Amino acid sequence: MPRFLRQFGLRTLLLFCFVAAVCFGLLRWHMDGIHRQHAVAKELLERNARIQWQTSGPKWLRDVVGDYYFTELVMVDLQMRGQQDQELSLLGDLPALERLYLAGNPLISDQGLDHLRTLKHVRRLSLWGTGVTDEGLSKLSHLEALEALDLKDTKVTQAGLTKLVGFKNLRELHHRLLLDDDGVTAIAQLPKLQIRDLKVNGLTERGFALLKNISFTQLTIENTQYADWPRHLISHPTMTEIVGHQSRTNSASFKQMLASKQFTLIRLKDVPVSDEILPELAVQKSLGNLLLSGTEITADEFLRQFAARDPQQIYINDVSVRMLENGMPWINVVYSGKVVMERISGLDGIQNTTTLSLVAKQDVVDLSHLPDKTLLKRVWIQGTLKDADWHKLAMQEELHTIIVIGKDQPFTSVGLLTMKDRETLRSLRLDIGKLSNEHLAAIGEFRSLEALILGPDSNVTSEGFQRLIGLKNLKALEIDFSEQVDDQILAELAKLEGLETVTIGRSLLTDEGISYLRKMPNLTELGIRHTSRSPSDLLRLQEALPSVKVRLR
Repeated sequence: MPRFLRQFGLRTLLLFCFVAAVCFGLLRWHMDGIHRQHAVAKELLERNARIQWQTSGPKWLRDVVGDYYFTELVMVDLQMRGQQDQELSLLGDLPALERLYLAGNPLISDQGLDHLRTLKHVRRLSLWGTGVTDEGLSKLSHLEALEALDLKDTKVTQAGLTKLVGFKNLRELHHRLLLDDDGVTAIAQLPKLQIRDLKVNGLTERGFALLKNISFTQLTIENTQYADWPRHLISHPTMTEIVGHQSRTNSASFKQMLASKQFTLIRLKDVPVSDEILPELAVQKSLGNLLLSGTEITADEFLRQFAARDPQQIYINDVSVRMLENGMPWINVVYSGKVVMERISGLDGIQNTTTLSLVAKQDVVDLSHLPDKTLLKRVWIQGTLKDADWHKLAMQEELHTIIVIGKDQPFTSVGLLTMKDRETLRSLRLDIGKLSNEHLAAIGEFRSLEALILGPDSNVTSEGFQRLIGLKNLKALEIDFSEQVDDQILAELAKLEGLETVTIGRSLLTDEGISYLRKMPNLTELGIRHTSRSPSDLLRLQEALPSVKVRLR
């Protein structure tokens, strides 16, 4: 025995040998485990899996012996790789595994989860699209570190959620279940759970009372008969979005809920709230997405309340009112229900809106409630206008674009003439029936006009176009009459020396007509609609007008 060992007793030496044997045994066990992990990794890569390693341990020791024995598999992605239960057995040799993705493998069942019993550190587990059932969830109870679990499109039911109660660290739970009282009771026992969209169906007072214990952003409520449910959501700390379908409620408690917090999204379909909630709804400053359909709210009061928020654009038709606001956040506010276009009293709320569109299937539009001197810049009307309506438009000091579409218009040249002093008007489109020379005579007084579109039905002759000579600022003209535009009309157009773009529909464009077009000094573009001319005719037309771009439209 070496002299330096003689100072130790036999028992001390035996203890030292035992400790050394244990340490070397543990080292060998660790080394064998790393070798097995590399063998598993090789097989996983042969299955086209994605894997990720993680290196840990003292840097000085890794610098001496290398990283090999300090690197372990922490992520395995086998999504949609056709895996079956028995093929998961090799995962048991990955004790450091933290993220496991098995989604999209329908042949994986509860039996496959038996192979995960040795895994203690899994934090994220995806079982989406597998055959796992409620019973399979009980085989995951050892995953105490689990933070995220994806159960979408599995065979798990609400009853299975009770098996998750032990997951005190669970923060994310993904599923497609509509929860009833029992389902809500189960997830309310997960203290760290944060849900993006909580969907409940047929909830009673018992279930709604538990929502205060659950952290969620959006709540979707379906088919509840408990009318006082908004009371349980007053001042909820995390909810900012609510969706309701076919659910009873009362306007008073809904109004109280709105007053207690700010929402970013509200969608109600077949929920019997009334105009009573609109004042509180309209002052929701963060509300960017609103849909009301099948409620007891009236179109006029909705329009009046939300027009006061000064949306940039308002679109109204027989069945809806829509308001848009571009920017951050983008705002989309929609009412779906009956709109009486013949009497839109809610227009009296408009002040700073810049675009107004009215589309009436019954061809009747009423502008009598539109205030004077709003900030309207663009108006699109599909329906009939009276002279009095043109007078209302003439009072809009910022108005620069008017589009009117609809046959059998009752307005006359007298109504149009009320616009002659509106110096802001730049663009006018009249797609109306029976456009007459008298109409053109009135339009000829719009001295600031730069773009004019006329069509389709017309009783206009060249004498009417003579009355447009005073439009010195007119740069673009489109004539899309159902009848052919003759040479006499083109002769009058040639006198509009400022024209740069001309679009003509249904014209033979004879040599005489082309000669008139050639006289337009600023003409740069000629559009032709509904033409039957051959390609060779169009080529000759381009040659006759070499400085003009000819387009077929």
